[in-house]
Formats: sequence, C-alpha cells, structure tokens
Amino acid sequence: MREEEKLFYYLTQSVFIKRTFPQFKDRFLDLPLHTARLFSSMKRQREESEWDSPVSSPEAPLAMLRRVSLLVVLLAFTGRAAASDVIKIGGLFNSQNEYEVIFKYAVDTVNRDRSLLPHTLLATHEEFVQPDDSFNSSRKACLLLQYGVAAIFGPQSGQSAAHVQSICDAFEVPHLEYRWDFGLTTHAYSVNLYPSPSTLSKAYIDVLETLQWRKFFVIYENNESLARVQEVVKSEMWDVILRQLPVQDYRPFLNGIRAAGVTRVVLDVGRDKIHPFLQQAQDLGMTASGYHYFITSLDLHTVELMDFRQGATFTGLSLMDPSSPLMQRITHDLESDSLRPDHVSLTPLKTEAALIYDAVHFFAKAVDDLSRSIRLYEVSLDCAGDSTWEHGTALLNYINLAEVSGLTGLIKLDEDGSRRDVTLHIIEFTREGLNHVGKWDPANGASYTGTHTEEKQQDKTLVITSVLSPPYVMLRKGSEQLTGNERYEGFCVDLIHKVSEIIGFNYTIKAADDGLYGNLDETTGKWRGMIGELVNQKADLAIGDLTVTYEREKVVDFTMPWMNLGISILYQKAIRKPPSLFAFLSPFSADVWLIVITAYLGISLLLFVMARCHVWAAARRQSRRGSPSRLTEGGESDASKSGAEMHERSVSTHILNGLWWFFTLVMVSLYASNVGGALTVQRVELPIESVQDLALQTKIKYGTIYGGSTWQFFKSSKIPTYQRMFAFMESQRPTVYTNSYEEGVRRVQASGGQYAYMLETSTIEYITDRHCDLRQVGGLIDSKSYGFALSPGSSHTKAISQAILNLREEGVLEALKSRWWKQKRGGGKCAHSTEDSEGSDKAIELGLENVGGVFVVLVVGMSLALMVAVCEFAWKSRAQGAK
Repeated sequence: MREEEKLFYYLTQSVFIKRTFPQFKDRFLDLPLHTARLFSSMKRQREESEWDSPVSSPEAPLAMLRRVSLLVVLLAFTGRAAASDVIKIGGLFNSQNEYEVIFKYAVDTVNRDRSLLPHTLLATHEEFVQPDDSFNSSRKACLLLQYGVAAIFGPQSGQSAAHVQSICDAFEVPHLEYRWDFGLTTHAYSVNLYPSPSTLSKAYIDVLETLQWRKFFVIYENNESLARVQEVVKSEMWDVILRQLPVQDYRPFLNGIRAAGVTRVVLDVGRDKIHPFLQQAQDLGMTASGYHYFITSLDLHTVELMDFRQGATFTGLSLMDPSSPLMQRITHDLESDSLRPDHVSLTPLKTEAALIYDAVHFFAKAVDDLSRSIRLYEVSLDCAGDSTWEHGTALLNYINLAEVSGLTGLIKLDEDGSRRDVTLHIIEFTREGLNHVGKWDPANGASYTGTHTEEKQQDKTLVITSVLSPPYVMLRKGSEQLTGNERYEGFCVDLIHKVSEIIGFNYTIKAADDGLYGNLDETTGKWRGMIGELVNQKADLAIGDLTVTYEREKVVDFTMPWMNLGISILYQKAIRKPPSLFAFLSPFSADVWLIVITAYLGISLLLFVMARCHVWAAARRQSRRGSPSRLTEGGESDASKSGAEMHERSVSTHILNGLWWFFTLVMVSLYASNVGGALTVQRVELPIESVQDLALQTKIKYGTIYGGSTWQFFKSSKIPTYQRMFAFMESQRPTVYTNSYEEGVRRVQASGGQYAYMLETSTIEYITDRHCDLRQVGGLIDSKSYGFALSPGSSHTKAISQAILNLREEGVLEALKSRWWKQKRGGGKCAHSTEDSEGSDKAIELGLENVGGVFVVLVVGMSLALMVAVCEFAWKSRAQGAK
C-alpha cells in the first residue's frame, strides 16, 4: 500500500471526526504521530522523483490532484485539541503482526461507535519490542508514559510483561493484558482478560470427565504447559501417563505411545507445534478411527486439520462463537480491510487477537463510565521521576467494575483483576469438519448441546472378539450351516445379547485371530490376543473368560466384573488304597496296642506270682501240722491242691481279676465302637492336597494356559512359593503349558496322576460336573474377576457396566450360570455320583480283604497253642518216663 493512501485513510478519519463532533469546529484535532511520518516520507519521495518528474501518463494529473488534496486536508486539520477530548493508549507488540492490526482496528471501531464514547476519541501509539527483551520493553514502556498514554496494552511475552507491570504499578497507569499467565502474584494496576489458570484447569477436568476418559497420555511442551495441565495430572479420577514432547523428531516418542496401546491423548503444546505433531502421528497411523485428542490450546479452530480426516476425533475449547453476529461482522471487516499489510493474516482470528479487540472496548467502556463523573487529563510521565497519574486509580476501579460483551463473551473481572467467569465453547473436529458441540461455564460445567462424537458411536455396530472356551463362548452344534452371530452360543454370548438389548447397539462376534486371551510380547513390545486386537482398534469389545488384571487394565477398559473367582488346581480324583490285612488293628494306635499287650503280660505275671505265693504258704502250714504232702492220682501234691483252693478264695486275686476284667471291658467297648468304621471305610491316597504340596515336590508336573491370566499371576508374583512354581514350569521340557483348557483337561486325564492343571475355579466347576474322574484340589490361590474388555476410552464402558449391574440385581447372571453349568452340554452328569466332589471317604460293605487279618491272627494263635501243647506233652512224657 502506498504511503499517500495510508495518509488519506488517516485524514479521512479526521474529516469524520470533524463532522461527527460539531463542537470541535473551532478547534483542530491532533492527528496520530505516524501521520507526520507519512507526510515526511511523501515529501522525500516528491523531492527524489515523482514531484519533479514530468507528467508522462494520463493518470498523472489525477495523482497530482489527489496528493494536493491530501496536503490541503492535512493543513486544514493540523492543530491541537483539548486534552480531555482525546485519550491516548499505548501498545507493545513483538512485530507488525495481526495483534497490532487488530489493536488499531479495535480503536477505529470504538471511535466510529458514537454510543460507546460519545465525547471522547482514542488515539494509539505503538512500540515494537523483541520477545523476552526485558530491558528494551521497559525502555519502550517509559517512552509510552512520556507520550501521556492512559493505559498500556501488552506485550505478549511473559518475561517482558513482568517489567511493564512493575512500571505501570509504580506510576499508577492501568496495564491491560491478553495472555495466559500462571503468575502467583497479582499486580495492583494490571488486569488480564485471558481466562485464569484455575478456570481453564476446571474446564479441562469437566470436559474429560464428560468424555468418560479413564486412561490417557498427557503431553506437555515446557514448564508453562505443565503448569496448565497439572490439575488434570493430579486428579485421581483417571490413570494419567505424563510425557514431555521432544524438541524435534516426534516419531520415536509417538511409537512409545502407540506401543502402550493408549488411544486417548491430552496435548498441551504451542499452536505452531500442533500441526507438525499430528502430521508425524498421521505417518504412524495414530490419526485413524479410534484415536481421540483433547487439545488444550484455545486456538484449535485456527489449526489446519483437514489433513487429518482419517477418523480421529479432535476436541478443544474456544472463547469465540463463530455464529455470533459480532464475530461474523468483524470477520467480514477484517477480510475486506484494504489497509492491513499484505503479510498479515487476520482470519481465522486467534484468541489473543480477539482478546485485544475486547480489551480496547473494555477499556473504552471504563473510560466512558469514568468521564461521566470526572474529566480525564493526560500527563506525560518520566520514569526517572516520582510523579504518578492522578486518574490512574479511579480508572482502574472503573475497569474492574466494567462489563462488556465482546468476541470472547461476557467480560467481567474479579477483584484481583482475573477473569474467571467465562463461557467456553466445546469444539470437535471429525470427518464431517469442525463443529461446536457444547459449552462450559463454571456454574454448570460441561454440557453438550448436540450429539458429540462419543455419543454418535452408540449407533455403530461393535466388533466383538472372543476365544472359544466352554461354556463362555462355543460353536453351536448342529447339522445346519450357520453364519454370523448364530454360529456362537454360551454364557457370554447370552450375556452380551441381553446387554445389547438394554443399551441398544448392534454387534458382530468373531474369533480372535491368534486364539489368545492377551499378553504383552516382551520382544516386540506389542500386545497379542484379544487385548492386542482392542489396542490396535481391530475390535471394539472382547468377551469370554477374560480376567481383569493390572497389566491389561493399563491398556484397555474393563467393565464391572460379571463373575468373581480364583485360581485352583484341577487333578484326578483320589486313588483308593487297597484294604490292609490288619485293618482290624486300626481302631487303636501302635502305642495303645503296645500298652494293652504290656498290661496283659503284667497282669498274667502278677497272677502267677500271687498263686505261687499262696502255694508256698499252704505248704508251710501243712508242714507245721505234721502231715507230709503226698501226690494225688493226677500227680499233684496235696499242698498244690490246697494252694489252688486257697488261690481261688484269695481276696487279692479277686481284686486283681476284677480290675483286669474292668480294664478288658472298657478296651473292648472302645475297640468295638471303632472297629466297624475302620473295617468298613476305604482310605484314599491323595498325593497333593494344596498348592504348597504341589510346590514341594517334582514328581507331579503342573502347568496352565500360556499367556493367560493365571500364567501372568505366577510370572509377576512376589511370593517365593509361586516364584518357585513359575521357575519350575518354565524349565520343563516338553512344556507343561497348554493353548486351551480343553488340552489341559485331556492331559490331566491321560497322565495317571502325574499332571495337575491350574485354572479358574469357575471353569473347574464346569469341568468336574462333566468329567467325574476329575476334582478340584485345595482352596483358592488368589482372587480375581472376569469382565468384558473394551478399546481404551470407549464410550460404552459405563453403559455396559450399568447393564451388567442391573442383570446381576435381577438374578439373570445366576440363572445364566445355572443354565450353562448345570443343564446345557452334559451338565449335571456327576451331580448324583456316589463319590462326592471332595473325594472324601465313604462306607462300603465288609469283604474278606477287610477282616482277613482277624483270621490270620486266629490261625497264628491256634498254631502257637498247638506247638505249646506238643511241647508240654513231650516234656511231661519225658518226666514220667524218668520216674
């Protein structure tokens, strides 16, 4: 734009002022200082070429006439007006950019709007400083004070702004800012129209809570951006992974995010970093459907996002409503403004530019309110002096009390000059483009005025992945060729069908590609199985006997558990021991039998001694009477016969006999009460009865499903017993692991008691109700739960959890379990088995193998008696032969 055209614009404004203010007809208005500069420039150009050169074209006379007219108007309006009629304001900008242009445009709109400042005009003076150049910023601020400005706007740099704030505080000149500032200290004469950090933090939290995010990355650029998201990071409502954005190449950084399987990202970086970040994320497939980015920048609407329409959702906040009439009018004016520099782009309007526009109008409203009571006078202030502006405090008070509706909504400040009462517009960019889907305000939080992306997904067909595992998910039996969801049946199939009826979504069931539940491959860092398909967005939902674990919870979302269980041991039923030949001895222990035999021998010896004593006493009495002893026909002496008679009549022997028969009666009674059970009960041989028994031996092998939750439990356990068991399983060749629990069942049955299988108790219950030769050994090793897994950040998680809770309260889950455990597919086969589920002992009728030992003792006793009788006969025969 040529210099004379700019000058013509300013002079035209002067003519407008002359006509608008007839009371100024005897006074001339003070033109802005740059008008003089433009005039000097034109004079130099005239002296060098144009004005001294001959007219060589038809347009030259017209150009000459235009220049002469400009000079006449300039001279006509050169003069000085009263100080109270023109209020000067200063602006500090980094360069001649859109902020400076919008600053001048705002002042122009104020001067043209006679309802805002009917008796006062605003004049601007701009100075340009380098970002973070504190010394130069201070010097330029002092220069503005010398010009007699009533307020200073800017700068954008936080370090420079701090020095300007101090200068304005010292000389009591209002300082208006429009930048994000996390400063903990407030300045007496500074006000900031940018929403306060606490307000933005609350807005972030409310929007994320409305989106139902529970696990996501928070990416920040520097300490300033970390301060912006610190309240989000500190919240306990979600699992946050905090990462700082690297300086240049983002791809290795993004690869780490993708490997973690998290598809929800909070991005707090500068506006100029958003597009490069998303560009590199797109190269890695991280802008595909399923990814969701929440961008904290209030300038998201100015970022070119059309390159990322592959399916990802981008959510952000904005202070401006593009549908408002004011916004549309200003956008039209800025697009058609021929006075702005060619290198400056004003549309789409940035947030700070809009805040500059609002700050000028906000200041004008305060000036108008104050001018109704006092007359403002400009004062040139020197930073080397100690004078202050007498109207500064009064103007600041009116600024704090003013209320203006601008591009960024209602502008109203708190007592400390902060802006907390704001309305933020929630915007989303999808394949359909950028949409305003809701609003946020401090009183009501986040509210969606329409259907946002997360709700729209309710209508899509969910892809459900699963692993075939009876009775949870099975292929339907039959001769008909079935397709689609009709191919599957089972507990989880029925459950998800009932859930879909409650919520109202469609679904398609498919088998997992690798047939695995889901574990992290430590070599590649990628998830496999159903969890891997959820992480890679190949499926939306995983059903089946999928255990909720900490590692899985970090990469996917789980619903509330629909079944609680634990790990236990599946083993063959106990082997019954053959009956013992001497089972009749089992009522008493070996110690008791030893005592009984000792008592028998002791009593017998005592009776013998007592009998011999009585015979000796009888012989002595007879000898005293003088009657010698003689033999009877039976070979016994008279004394022996008399002794025997005395023995039978002895009191001591009666006492001893009574005690012996009492002892015998008690022991026989005790023996009789236990011998029946000992002979009629078969003992069972159980090599293992708990997980500790299993861990302390090496003869019986044991294993589980490789990569499953049970395997993961032993792998990550810190308990020495379980660590030893995992090391044992890992060392076995061939492997003790299986790919499915059916394989494990077959291995237990074929092992002959040499293999035990560890899996969930609910599955053991299903197996032992159909395989009567198997049983559960021991109690629970741990406690866990089954749940449905969804892709991270899924909007269906809460709804499905509520549906499961509803079905649980109505008893539907229990009815489904009874149907698939006890009725369908051979259920109840072992319910009436003669052997109970615990493998306990039970009575049977007696056979020869039970009482054979008694007959052995009888035969041995008879043989011993016969041998003794033969010996006695031989002995006595020899004695008689000797006589």
